[in-house]
Amino acid sequence: MDELADETPAYEPGTRWEYSNTNYQILGRLVEVISGREFQAYVTEHILEPIGMSSSFVADGDVHDGMATGHRSWFATKLPLPETATDRATAPQGGIVASANDLARYLQVMMNGQDDVLSAEGKAQMMQPASAASPFYGFGWFLDSSDGTVSHSGASPGFETLATMIPGENRAVVVLTNGGSGLGFGDTLPLRSGITAAALGLEDASAGPDWGARALFIGMTLLPIFYLASIGWAWRHRAAIRAKRAAGFAGLFSLWFPLLTTAVAAWVILGLIPSLIGSPFSTINHFQPDVGLVFIAAAATGVLWAVLRLGIAYARRPTRA
Repeated sequence: MDELADETPAYEPGTRWEYSNTNYQILGRLVEVISGREFQAYVTEHILEPIGMSSSFVADGDVHDGMATGHRSWFATKLPLPETATDRATAPQGGIVASANDLARYLQVMMNGQDDVLSAEGKAQMMQPASAASPFYGFGWFLDSSDGTVSHSGASPGFETLATMIPGENRAVVVLTNGGSGLGFGDTLPLRSGITAAALGLEDASAGPDWGARALFIGMTLLPIFYLASIGWAWRHRAAIRAKRAAGFAGLFSLWFPLLTTAVAAWVILGLIPSLIGSPFSTINHFQPDVGLVFIAAAATGVLWAVLRLGIAYARRPTRA
């Protein structure tokens, strides 16, 4: 704890905004500490029941047979989740399991301008920019001043959602899908955005298939096949590879440099790319197991090819090609 207390913030308070699931988990714990109740019980008694969300519950770690079966991406298709157990630990960050009708009730409450589960003033503040550092985010809602929409999307393994309101017109729509998006394939965003736009009379801003992401996924899928073919080529030409040991600096460089490049590539694939998109590799693998498998295969086969090539070169005395 002392080490954490000594750390300084990365940015001065009020100067930068980033969405954080961890912050919502902390808020959930604060609810428990202040109320003296479990988060699940508090939300049920103070929000779900008063609104009449009878087909909804807070994630409690149990398996609920009434839940829809989620589907995760698996290359050009989707596979059903092996189980429908909810995650109790992450309930505050997005663990409300609800029907579309119940969520419609919730959106009505958010726009009714009345004091009920929340004060009318509090609801209005939630749909206003929180600060200059977050002009497009209020408290739990993303704001778009160009069309007056207030929205929030959601994603958990096997499910993706989008809830959108136009408070000024007292209209809203919620779209729930029991399928997660793949890397360019099976993306649910065009479906969710298209339904939302049609229901609210807005321009559909979805760009359709992401061909850049698709090209990346296809390339990463083909990369392990290329490396495996290269391993076969190296074995067939093992005499030429062994001869490189006697070819001076140029020969040794051609033997050892691929190990460096493939090791760096493995770090980029498994470490740098997840860091750049702000998601640990374990999370990527959890939401998109096909992407996780392809990334691991590409990283591992590249290093394997370089190591086996060195093994071939140093297994025997060098021979001339």
